[in-house]
Amino acid sequence: TRDNDIQINAVFVSRRHAVIQTDSDVTRIIDWGSKNGIRVNSASVSEHFLCHGDTIIICNARFRYEERKKRDSQ
Repeated sequence: TRDNDIQINAVFVSRRHAVIQTDSDVTRIIDWGSKNGIRVNSASVSEHFLCHGDTIIICNARFRYEERKKRDSQ
């Protein structure tokens, strides 16, 4: 839906398929009960703590998770 930060226009993607959440220095992806699930590095997961270079697959859409250094707050 338009309420989502990332929108994938595909038949088998749920309206609220998954959420990516960052707390401090940890980022994870959580399946929100979608019918077709999510895969990280080719494995089906319901929740996964992401590491630099992980491949996230939602239906036929493929994403690569990349961590970047935090900017100095000076």
